Amino acid sequence: EKGYLFDLGIDVVLLQNRVRFSFDYYHKSSFDNIDRIKTSGIGGQMTKLVNYADMTTKGFDVMFDATPIIYGDFSWKSTLTFGKSKSKIKKAQWQPRIFDLVRADGGNLVGYPVKSLFSIQYEGMTLDGIPRFINEYGNVSSAVYMQSINVENLKYEGPVDPVYTGGFSNTFKWKSLALNLFVTFQA
Repeated sequence: EKGYLFDLGIDVVLLQNRVRFSFDYYHKSSFDNIDRIKTSGIGGQMTKLVNYADMTTKGFDVMFDATPIIYGDFSWKSTLTFGKSKSKIKKAQWQPRIFDLVRADGGNLVGYPVKSLFSIQYEGMTLDGIPRFINEYGNVSSAVYMQSINVENLKYEGPVDPVYTGGFSNTFKWKSLALNLFVTFQA
């Protein structure tokens, strides 16, 4: 796997290292990523892992850190972090099946983020209580062929991996004892 990475950052330190701010922006283009391709089946393998796929990833990270109290042997430090990261598959030879894209851990499809989650569109029930869906051909049906590579009628729900991450940390120190309260989020 190969790639190009552009990273731009700034760090600011104020008030004798009691207040710090950091911002980083990155843009990564990677190519020859490992992905599956279909083979002729000779040798007993229908698919094989090769260096073929291309993708981009871009995002930023922000950190604000402050030590509002230093009094004798006691100190209090707070850190707030926030990040956003988004990926997009640019090229892949593998043609996923419907089943590959509706799994809970997501699947990969050109033009979407890595590990994207798709769903089969639900169209209600018949009078007999049988559920109906938009099938692989775009028709309303009670059956969908999950092995079909005709995936254009699936509904994109979003990436499985979080786009936004962050946290808030408070560390209280007294002599050699420390208590850290840490809250994180992902969305």
